[in-house]
Amino acid sequence: AAACTDSLKTSLPRLRALRTTHWAFSNQCAKIANEFNIDIFKTIKAANDGYVRDPIPYPSPGVGGPCLTKDPFILASAAIKKDINGEIFKNSRLVNESMFSFVFEKIKLQVKNIGKDLNKCNILICGLAFKGYPETSDLRNSTAIEIANIFKGKVNKLFGYDPIANDEDIIQNGLIPVKIPEGFKNIDIVLFLNNHK
Repeated sequence: AAACTDSLKTSLPRLRALRTTHWAFSNQCAKIANEFNIDIFKTIKAANDGYVRDPIPYPSPGVGGPCLTKDPFILASAAIKKDINGEIFKNSRLVNESMFSFVFEKIKLQVKNIGKDLNKCNILICGLAFKGYPETSDLRNSTAIEIANIFKGKVNKLFGYDPIANDEDIIQNGLIPVKIPEGFKNIDIVLFLNNHK
């Protein structure tokens, strides 16, 4: 039993690094699709249709949390110690981190296209925890917080809503906590950044 537990403990970072790599593939495809004006969600749905093994996940605004942000680097380090190329794990993390600025640039372009000034916009970010399902109130290494940090100083006000996170944590991360639906009042941009039910 002890051997099984030890084996499971050492395999968890590998499994999480694999999940991160899957999302990196999807996120990189999303960037390419964006350049060709292709709907990545329809493309992935078609690619997964009828193929039950290894479905491609939908792209995300990044991959966060206390585990998925460090485990690719742990696996890359283990590979390097054995003279094995671990770049795929490092690069997957970098791809996923690049989604923060990708989301920001997409929003900035949309705001410009509708003739608004980003500096005067109020943004509401819904889903602040690093994941919504299963539910958690944990904001550590949250993609939503990373994206909010990019918007700080570039917009009028940043509001945040998360049905599980507490207001003190939201304030500590530089957002004004609101409730729904009243939180939508006077908002120019709404971002849904995790998968809360």
